[in-house]
Amino acid sequence: FLTEGIRGFEIVGVLAGQFERLRKAHELLEEGVPAAQAGTELKVNSFFLEKFIAQAKSLSRFDLQKVFQELLLCDESIKTGALSETLAVERLVLSLCLEEYAVSRL
Repeated sequence: FLTEGIRGFEIVGVLAGQFERLRKAHELLEEGVPAAQAGTELKVNSFFLEKFIAQAKSLSRFDLQKVFQELLLCDESIKTGALSETLAVERLVLSLCLEEYAVSRL
């Protein structure tokens, strides 16, 4: 994506938004809200709802906290210049893929 002109902070923003939706879905499901209602509230297309709900259920609060820490670290690294955009985003992707909660479950 970086080679196509999409900036690192845009990638981080999209990922943060998706994980925020997963966090909200996780909370709604824990409160007993039916999956269909949670999907409607979070504006998840019905075609993707089953997979989205499975993703939300597979992540614990601790998993989500770790994901948001990684996203923040990447964002800070880009904005402060500690790492180049490419390196920061690559580090983020590797970090997300190597953790137990890994994107492979997503």
